[in-house]
Amino acid sequence: MEKSYWKNTSAHLLKIVLGTGASAEKTLSAFYIGIANQEGKLKLSDTTSKYIGKGWTSMTQAQEDKVTIWHQLTMTSGMIDLRIFFDCTSKACLKYIADAGTRWVYHHL
Repeated sequence: MEKSYWKNTSAHLLKIVLGTGASAEKTLSAFYIGIANQEGKLKLSDTTSKYIGKGWTSMTQAQEDKVTIWHQLTMTSGMIDLRIFFDCTSKACLKYIADAGTRWVYHHL
């Protein structure tokens, strides 16, 4: 009985987290990035590649180098709408559709 109880609870919690976790995650990420910015540990104008390395997308290097932390926070990175690939973070899913800062698209990364 205990296994069944926890299995059902875990499945229910997982469903809740998958349904709402991404939004909570964005809030907490923005909060901590704001603190790091305030403390001078990063700049919102820093490129994403500075922290996670080059080649994290399928964009050309020139396109990828234009994506900043600010673009990630404001969902203006120029990548394809990730609702299509809900939980995909592979390079194949991170595709260019517009220059960074020129188009807003919902992202949950």
